[in-house]
Amino acid sequence: MAVFVQNEQTLCIKPVSRHMVDRIMRAVRDCETSPKLGVSSVADKDPACAGQFLVYANYASARDAGRARDALETWVADKWPASLGSPRPRIMLKAEMGSVYFAVYVANAPPGTTPGELERLFQGYGRLHTSPCISAIRGSDDEFFVNFATFEGAHAVLQAALRRELRFGGSVLVANAARNTQFINELMDTMRGDGRYSFALDDARRIGERMSDWSPTPSSIEALLRAIPASFVLDRQTRLFHLIDRSAPLSPHQSAPPASSPPRPSNRAPSPLVYTEEEGRAMKQNTDAMNHFLHDNVDVLHDLFLKVWFAAYGDVWVDSDGWASSSAAVLQQELCLGHLPPVMLEPIADWDLTTLASALNATSLKATLASMWTRAGIAADSDATHARCMVLVEERMVSSHEDLQKYLGSFSAAGTSPTAAVQTIRFLRNILSHLKGSVTGLPARCFILFCELASEALSTLAAMLGCGHTERVKMRRALLLLGAAEAPPRSRSSSPDCAGSTRDDDCISVCSTVSAGSAGQECRNKVKDWSVDQVLGFFASCKFPTAGVSAGQVDGTTLLSLWEHSDVEAIFTAPAPDGMGFNKLMYLGRLKQEMICLLANDSSPRL
Repeated sequence: MAVFVQNEQTLCIKPVSRHMVDRIMRAVRDCETSPKLGVSSVADKDPACAGQFLVYANYASARDAGRARDALETWVADKWPASLGSPRPRIMLKAEMGSVYFAVYVANAPPGTTPGELERLFQGYGRLHTSPCISAIRGSDDEFFVNFATFEGAHAVLQAALRRELRFGGSVLVANAARNTQFINELMDTMRGDGRYSFALDDARRIGERMSDWSPTPSSIEALLRAIPASFVLDRQTRLFHLIDRSAPLSPHQSAPPASSPPRPSNRAPSPLVYTEEEGRAMKQNTDAMNHFLHDNVDVLHDLFLKVWFAAYGDVWVDSDGWASSSAAVLQQELCLGHLPPVMLEPIADWDLTTLASALNATSLKATLASMWTRAGIAADSDATHARCMVLVEERMVSSHEDLQKYLGSFSAAGTSPTAAVQTIRFLRNILSHLKGSVTGLPARCFILFCELASEALSTLAAMLGCGHTERVKMRRALLLLGAAEAPPRSRSSSPDCAGSTRDDDCISVCSTVSAGSAGQECRNKVKDWSVDQVLGFFASCKFPTAGVSAGQVDGTTLLSLWEHSDVEAIFTAPAPDGMGFNKLMYLGRLKQEMICLLANDSSPRL
């Protein structure tokens, strides 16, 4: 009569080659804790173990199975001959086969480190997954994926890495959340940022669909949540998951404590920031402007990817056309992806900013990018302090100081490291795409910080390309700042004629953004306050030559001084760097028109 055996009572041993099956089964029977319910072997259906066998050992209780597992693991470690050339079999409970795992990406290990050596280190943080617990990344000798059976183990490693306590062989290891771990972190951050502590399974799936990296399969999300009972509890009646969090409001509301009791500290989450309607519109405009700025510079990442690819593989990139080209197949292996996202199967000219930044994080491309920067001997100054980034926490752009830590390493090195610059662009784009809670756009302080970080990162990458990329990044930054400086008030009483600028139309003056009712002296003072970047933006928007502005570092005060100089025509028509580089027709025509409009109601310029 067949006997039903619980998965917790069955040991699975795999992979086992055909000629070792009898030896394994004999060792199982000879173990001190014998399998009273039988031993059997079957062909392993796992494609990764084709041609191998799987041995099942059934025990009378889960305790017996655990004891036998410990004994057999010792036997395998001591007795399995290394000369066989086949991997040592893994021993696991049947309940653990196909179970969820939480991955952590680990880098900066000493060259020559093996997964077995790291296994002893990471076992101290939590139980490792059985299949396989640590895997080396192809083409690298210092990068690994570590798979934990519990989320708590993966989280402990990430916290140790933030404190720079994750060390091995004299090296400080770097750790980032990978598959499943990244999703859980994103889910918790989003729910806490929204002030929501109960959510449906569909809410979690939507968050997974928005993720650009390490997104889980929709069918696995429920199993992931059930695997973390310390953080998520399922209400079987409402089918809602509840996030366990000390900062969550108490529910249901409890009666007030007796008067004699001391007041208890509030565990409620901080109240959301409240913005006026005008502030909300300005924040959305800032977000749109920053998104446009990042995507306007996609040509920098596009050209850099092609250059780095050729340097890494000695061949040009081959576009896909609905099917994976040879280049795309190599990139898929480098990124450790089971399948490429659909956008990567399109011609590279159609790739967006996020896709290019993700591709540049491939192992060989990152190494080549770093070596090219070293050989170029490029140096740049960067703000090494973290104080300026605290505005992200203060304005609730990130949920907490701990969340900010994962960005700071890249942000502080964006001006000195191309790999950090690429990561900074990815982080900025990710923050803009996943705004937290009541935050509807970029507050003014965050807009300034984003502009600085994006400019540092893009300037670092453009410096590796030359050929005008650096100047184009400067021009786009100048236009971004000019737009922010000249944007009119967006109050309900604002004139619709001042609602925006039309820089793309040569026939409309750039100063259409200046209020028609502004006094002349006010216009003049506004121009005097312009920086060099804003003057560059004004010239670029009017399609005027900018070489003279760059060479002479012409700011607003200097521009007015040159315009009112007695020899103004000679100054503006002389070639750069001795003059502004205008031809006579442009000077007498477009420049005159723009300057008269810019300095409306003020003294007429002398031509």
